[in-house]
Amino acid sequence: MNIIIAQEQGRVPITVLQLEGLLNLSTAEQLDNQIKQSHAIGARYFLLDLAGLVSLTSAGLRVILAAIKMLGASDEMKSPYLKLANPSPDISKILTIAGFESFVEIHSNRRDAVAAF
Repeated sequence: MNIIIAQEQGRVPITVLQLEGLLNLSTAEQLDNQIKQSHAIGARYFLLDLAGLVSLTSAGLRVILAAIKMLGASDEMKSPYLKLANPSPDISKILTIAGFESFVEIHSNRRDAVAAF
């Protein structure tokens, strides 16, 4: 998996992690480490741009869930600190089946996701 890191400015500074390739057992640790490293140097708001993601397994879902919890989301609402953008129809289906729409905002494009912060 390739992770391209960028910064966007919404109402808050946003760290964008653009994911390309496979997010599975072999690559999940790479994303986990990147989120933790970015958080350690001050990033507080994250956007995962899934446009280039071609596969998402339970290991990848686990990393996204761990990031939501690490960033301090409340159990009663969707995370204000992490949002997802640009999932393909297949990735969107996986996120829906796993129930992720209940606790993270999923946007169809990056512009809307940035505006939602």
